[in-house]
Amino acid sequence: MEDTIQMNDTIQAVVTEAEAQVTVQQTSIEVQPKKKSQSENVSASIEVTGISMVAIFLFMFVFFLAIKALDRYFPGK
Repeated sequence: MEDTIQMNDTIQAVVTEAEAQVTVQQTSIEVQPKKKSQSENVSASIEVTGISMVAIFLFMFVFFLAIKALDRYFPGK
């Protein structure tokens, strides 16, 4: 019985040490962020704005076509 307890303690100590090594390996990785210039940021924001505006106008056009189709199939009295 005493041998079993000592063996379990040894296994637990080895597992704990292995977990600690994994934690150290995962936290020791450091990535340096790439700094962007102001002109890159401005051009990226204009690109995102342009894509968004095109998407909004496409949605509005599809919505307009849906309204026209409903008006054609269900005319007012």
